[in-house]
Amino acid sequence: MNKIIAIFDEAQRSHQLHKKLHQNLNVLVSKGHVKTTEELYDAVFSCFRHVLLVFEKEPAVERIIDFVVSFAATKRDSGDDFDGHAYLLRHLVPLHDAANKAVRYRVCQIAAKILKACDAESVLDDDLWDAIQTSMTSRARDKIPAIRAQAANALERLQDPANSDCPVVALLSHLAECDSSPDVRKTALECLAIQSIETKALAIGRTRDVKETVRRAAYAVLGDQIPNIRQYTIAERVELLRNGLADPIEAIRVACRQRLLARWLASVDASVCELLVRLDVESLEENVVETILRSVFDETATPVSKLVDDFASSGIVERIEGGACRVVVEPTQLASERALYWRCLCQYLKDKGEVDLLDSVLPEASVTCAFIERFAAENVTSEVVRAPELALSVEFVLQQLLKITRMFDSSDEVGKVKLKELVCLLLSNQELPLAVIPTATKCLVDVCENEMKSLEMALSIISEIHSPLDDSEPGSQNPDFCTTMSQPTKDDPVSLLRCLTLCCEILKQLNHIPFTASLQALCDFLVLPAFQNEEEVIRTQAITALGLLALLSPQLAQRHIVLFLQAAQVDGNCARIAAICVIFDLFLVYGMDHFHGNEEENEEEESGENEDEATDPSLLILNLLSDFLDDENSDLRSITAEGIAKLLLSGRLCSAKFLSHLLLLWYNPMSGDLPQMRRCLGEFFPLFAFKSLENQQAIADIFVPTLRILLDAPPTSPLTAVNVANVSEFMVHLINPNFLKDGKTINESVHLDLAVKLCQLTLDHSERNGKFWCRCLNLLDVPKTEEALEVLCGLIDEMTEIVQDKMCLKWIAKFKTSLLGTAAVSHTGTLAKGADPGERSEGDDASTDGCNVRKKKPRNKGIPQTPATRPTQYKKSSKNSKTLMMKKKSDLSRPLISSDLSDQSSEIEWDESSDI
Repeated sequence: MNKIIAIFDEAQRSHQLHKKLHQNLNVLVSKGHVKTTEELYDAVFSCFRHVLLVFEKEPAVERIIDFVVSFAATKRDSGDDFDGHAYLLRHLVPLHDAANKAVRYRVCQIAAKILKACDAESVLDDDLWDAIQTSMTSRARDKIPAIRAQAANALERLQDPANSDCPVVALLSHLAECDSSPDVRKTALECLAIQSIETKALAIGRTRDVKETVRRAAYAVLGDQIPNIRQYTIAERVELLRNGLADPIEAIRVACRQRLLARWLASVDASVCELLVRLDVESLEENVVETILRSVFDETATPVSKLVDDFASSGIVERIEGGACRVVVEPTQLASERALYWRCLCQYLKDKGEVDLLDSVLPEASVTCAFIERFAAENVTSEVVRAPELALSVEFVLQQLLKITRMFDSSDEVGKVKLKELVCLLLSNQELPLAVIPTATKCLVDVCENEMKSLEMALSIISEIHSPLDDSEPGSQNPDFCTTMSQPTKDDPVSLLRCLTLCCEILKQLNHIPFTASLQALCDFLVLPAFQNEEEVIRTQAITALGLLALLSPQLAQRHIVLFLQAAQVDGNCARIAAICVIFDLFLVYGMDHFHGNEEENEEEESGENEDEATDPSLLILNLLSDFLDDENSDLRSITAEGIAKLLLSGRLCSAKFLSHLLLLWYNPMSGDLPQMRRCLGEFFPLFAFKSLENQQAIADIFVPTLRILLDAPPTSPLTAVNVANVSEFMVHLINPNFLKDGKTINESVHLDLAVKLCQLTLDHSERNGKFWCRCLNLLDVPKTEEALEVLCGLIDEMTEIVQDKMCLKWIAKFKTSLLGTAAVSHTGTLAKGADPGERSEGDDASTDGCNVRKKKPRNKGIPQTPATRPTQYKKSSKNSKTLMMKKKSDLSRPLISSDLSDQSSEIEWDESSDI
C-alpha cells in the first residue's frame, strides 16, 4: 500500500511521469506484492477516492484523475482480461447522488473521461449501461451547472443518433436549447450528434444564443459535423453567414469564417463561383455578399496572384500584351455569380493597392463600357425585362458591371467621356430596370465635374422622359427646364415612376446645391401632381422626392409639413413609412420649432383639443407619433421608434413620455419580431443616459411612472411577462454618474432625489407597490454626505415605525445598513438573528402584483473549448456480437463502436432540390 501511495504522490506532480508509473503499478502484480489485478484496483481506488471530495479545479487533482483513467486503459499481460474501466464505473456510479456537490461533480467528470477513453471496440454490460445512463440523466438535472455540464459530457457516447426516440439525444437537445447556464448549453451542444433535421435546426438556432461562447461553439459544431454546403437549405446558408460574419464578437466571426465557410468552400472544390451559386446571391443583401467574398479572399491560403490567375482562367477576361486584359465572355453567358465574383475581386485588389494585378482582371474603361453597352443592347429589352425568371438576373449583372466602372482610373479622360455617354444612354432607356437607376446615378455623379453639372444632366434626362416633345440629346444640358416640364407630359405610370426614381436618386447623391428654379419646377410639375396618382408606389416615391427637396428649402418644408402628416395617417403602408421618415428628417435638420408657422392650418383640424394643443402643431405631431408607436404595422412602429430615439439623442426633442414609451417598447415581448428596432434602442439608452447629467435626470424622472405601468399592467397585457426587477436594475445603471461622458464632476444628486421619492412612496398608505419601492432603495448609490444622511435617516425612521410588512422592514434595514453600517440597525425585530436582509423568509413574498424581484444569479463565464474532431460514441451491439472483449458478458452486451461523424453518412435526406 505504501508503494501505491508513493506512486500517487509522484503522479500528481507531472503528466510526463504517468506512463512510467503505470508500469510500476502493473509490476506490483507480477512481483506478487498484490495477488490479483482486482486487489490492485481495490488499493488504487482506496487512494483515488479522496479526490472526490475536491470541488475546485486544482492541477494536482486533475493529474490524479487522468492518471487513474489512463491506467485503467493500459494493456496488461496476455490472459488478464480485467476491465479497469468497468471496475471504476461500477464503484463510482452509485455515488452520483451524494449530498456533497464535489462528489457528484467528480463522479460525472470521471465517468465522462472513462467513457471517452474507451476504444471503439469496448463493450459494456446492460446493467452497467443502464446504471450509467440513469445516473447521468439524473445528474443532468442537478442544481449545480458544472455538474450538469459534466453529466452531458458523460452522456455523449451513450446516445444513439440513428434512433429518433433516443432519450439521450432528447435530453442533450433540451440542455443545449433550454438550460439556464451557457456553459451547460455549450457543452451539451458540443456533445450532441447532429444527424437529423431536428438536431441540425437546434444547432442553427444556437448561433443566435445570447452568450457568445455558445454561438461560437454552434458554428464549430456545424462546421465539423455537417461540412457539406449541400446539406443545408439556401435559407439556412444565408442565415448562418449573415449572422456569423456580422456578429459583434471577433471570435465568432473568425469561427464562422474558419470553421464553417472554409468547410463549405472545400465541399465545392474551392470554386468561389460554385459557392456563390449555392448562396443565391441575387436575393442577398449587397453587404452580406461582399462580406462573404472578402472573408473567402482573406481566409484562403492561396496568394493574391494565384486568385488572379484562377479568375483569368474562368473565361471572363483574357490577358493581352503589356499586362492588360480584354473581355472575352459573351454578354448572354455572363451569369450573376461570375459578375459578382469579378466585381468583388476587382474591389479587393483595389483596396489592397495591387494596381498591376487589378489591370490583369479589369480592362480599360473604353473596352468595359463597350461591353456593358453590348450587354444592355442584348438583354435590356422588353421581352427580357418582362420575363420574371430573366429580369432579376439581368438587373443584377448590370448593377455589378456598373459598379466595376467606378474603379476606373480617374485620370482617364477618354474613359470618363465614354462612361458618361453610357450612363446617359442607360438612364434614357425606357426598358432599364428601376433597380439599376441608383447605381447608374452614382456613376453619373462620379464622371461629372461638379454636383450642379450632374444635376443638370439628370434633369435633362427627366425632362426627356417626362416630356418627349423635347428633341434634345440624352444627357445634354437643357437651358429651359422649367418650360420643358410645363409642356404636355406622358401620363403612363411607368414613365412617371422612372422620373421620380431618378429624381430621388440624384437628390440623395448631392449635398451642397441651392434650391434653384429648376428644382421648383420639378416640384410643381412632377412631384406634387404625383401625390394624386392611384398607384401607391408612385405616391411613395413622390413623398420621398418632396422630402428630399424640402431638405434643400426650409420654406418648402414648412409649407408641406401638413401634406406629410396626412400621408402618414391615411395612405398605404409603404407611403406612410416614407412620410414618417421624411418627417423625422425634417425635424432633425430644422428642429420642431421651425414648424410653428402653420398654426392657422391646424386649428380647424384639432377643434376637439384644448386651446394650447390646437395652436401648437408640434404637439399635434408628437401626439401623432405617439400613436404610431402602438400602430399595428410593425415596420411603422420600428421606424417611429428609431426616429424618436434620434430626436431625443440629438436634443431636438425633450419628452419624458416618449422616453418611457421607448423603454416599455424595448422590454415588451411583442417587440421580439423587430430585431432592428431592439438593436437600435439597445444602443440608444446607454448613449442617451451617459451623454449628460440632464439626460440621467430625465431617466430618473421616468423611473417610478415606468415601473408603475409594469407593476399595474392588467393580466391580459403582454407587459405582465416583463421582469420588473430587471428593468429597475437597468434604469439604475443608466443613472450611474460614473459613466457620464461629458467630463463634468460626478453629481450623485440624481440617486439622492430618487431615494427620497421612493421613501415618500413607501410612506404613502395608498401606494400598492410599497414593497417593490423598498427593494429598489437598495439598488441606489446614495451619497454619504451629512445632508443626505440627515434627510434619509429621518425618512427611514418614519418608515420603520409605519411599515408593518416583514419583508419591507428587511429591505429598509438593509438600506440603512448600507448608509450607516451594521451598527445603525437599531429597530428590534427588524432582522432575525443571523438572517440576510437580501434573502426571503419562509412565507414572505418579495413580489407585488406578480412581479418577481429576486435578483438573477450571475451566469458562469467559461472559456469555450471546441474539439477539432468528434470522439467516438457508445452503441449497443447485436446479440451475437464478435467484439466482446470482457471475461463474461450477457448475450445482450453492448459494444462500443466508432461513430466519427465525418466518416458516416448522415440520415438527413438532403438533395439538390433544396438549392432551387
